[in-house]
Amino acid sequence: MSKRRIYIPVLLFLVCFILAVFLPDGMPSEDDVEFQHEFNAFQETLHRKMVGMQKFLNIAVARLDTTRSPGEAWNEFRLSENQMAVTGESYLVYKKDSLVFWSDNAFSLSDSLARYYDHATCLFLGNGWFVKMTGRSGDYVVTGLILIYRDYPLENRFMKNGFQEDFSFNREVKMGYVKDVVPGSYFVTGLNKERLFYIHPSPVPLSASTYISYAGLLYLASLAFLLITLLSLVKSTKRRKKKLVVFAVIVVLLGLLRFVMVTWKIPVPVYQLDIFKPQYFASSNWLPSLGDLIVNSVIIFFIVYIFYT
Repeated sequence: MSKRRIYIPVLLFLVCFILAVFLPDGMPSEDDVEFQHEFNAFQETLHRKMVGMQKFLNIAVARLDTTRSPGEAWNEFRLSENQMAVTGESYLVYKKDSLVFWSDNAFSLSDSLARYYDHATCLFLGNGWFVKMTGRSGDYVVTGLILIYRDYPLENRFMKNGFQEDFSFNREVKMGYVKDVVPGSYFVTGLNKERLFYIHPSPVPLSASTYISYAGLLYLASLAFLLITLLSLVKSTKRRKKKLVVFAVIVVLLGLLRFVMVTWKIPVPVYQLDIFKPQYFASSNWLPSLGDLIVNSVIIFFIVYIFYT
């Protein structure tokens, strides 16, 4: 076999692999673009609320020392429970580590609130998710809570789970702590770009998905050219013992390649293709998608073919 027949698939393999590495992961679908717009609006709304709350906290802690009680300070600001219910804001006042005032009963008191943070953080308080901010002055610490999502243990006609009215998404999402993030999530950040929590959108229906990962297709093409290269290598080996050694190396190499791909879902662009998602087919950890089934079948057929070549 001429060297040219070996060099051509090697060259094509390298070209496809290099293009796949340097290309963007893919082109987002209309659903992904729409969700990105919704997420940006969510982030902007939260930042606007946080800026407003921070200004209010600064004023509150400055006036607490000049009033006779925290309750009188709140009356001075004319913040009613109805107004707070509309904006999704709640406030607590601590004096020397003791709770002396709270604006409403929209949340469940928790030990988490007793820990004072100098930065914004996200808390789940039994019936909802809140962003917590604090202001300090002397013996006073004022804690502000921005309601993000109502999450009641039990729902009825008066208590409905869902985002506070200033936040909304057109598809179902779940949220959680940064430490519990799941792949495909979006991080919501605070005013200082610190990560507060994550939001994970639910998958769109297959019929509505138009996601095409060009990088993923190039990776698959490079795999195909790799197999052709290995086949050419086997055919160019004349001695039987040497051919068996080459065959054993190929089997180990392909086995390791599939182990890495399935275990860590890499290359990432490949597993962004719809055919590598479990909606079509999923059998086990080693056959988690139709795409994995096809790739495994092709590799097994390839190994059997070169064994009998």
